[in-house]
Amino acid sequence: MISKYRSLFALGLALCSLPLQAQMIEDFSSFESPQTQFFGDWSLTGDPFSGSLLPAQGFVQGAGSYSFAGGTNVTDAFVERSFELPLSLVGSDRLELQLRLLEGNLAESLTVTLFDASFVNSASAIFLASSFTQGAFIAVSSELTFVPGFDLGSVSSFRISGNDPFGGAPFAMELDHLKAGSGAPPLTAVPEPTTYGLCGAVLMAGVGLLRRRRR
Repeated sequence: MISKYRSLFALGLALCSLPLQAQMIEDFSSFESPQTQFFGDWSLTGDPFSGSLLPAQGFVQGAGSYSFAGGTNVTDAFVERSFELPLSLVGSDRLELQLRLLEGNLAESLTVTLFDASFVNSASAIFLASSFTQGAFIAVSSELTFVPGFDLGSVSSFRISGNDPFGGAPFAMELDHLKAGSGAPPLTAVPEPTTYGLCGAVLMAGVGLLRRRRR
């Protein structure tokens, strides 16, 4: 019987330690939509103020990914995706971006910025192009820097922007997904309340059985 109780405890601990997937923000499978705006030289208009629903030529939808090419990595060039409903990313302190570099890319980095429902407060993460390769998609996580007052419980949109103040570096990358999570790579999301409840129920059952056995 003791061995059964030990097995029960082991099961509870295993459930509590299961690796959990980071929360998906964008899988880029339907990226070009009414919620997507392209700005600067990443848009056909080149207007950094009004933006366009159409990306620059060369920015194309792939099978579950999105190819960004045909624009320079100037700082006022960016694409912004608004969510139909705000996302709760409570517990997240990192972003994970999976991409591969395309031929001709000279951009050294890009920034991903989250905005809350105020559309003013933000949190951002910088990704270095040297962390990726042209050969295959690679997932890289980067720490978020928070502006005071940013609300992780109500994320309304995200922005991908260039980092070159002079705009001379061609930007060519293919994005596969964007996730949020916490901890060291690979990202581990904060467990859902139901997960905590299941862990607690199993462990409490084990404690109860042990007490009953001793009596």
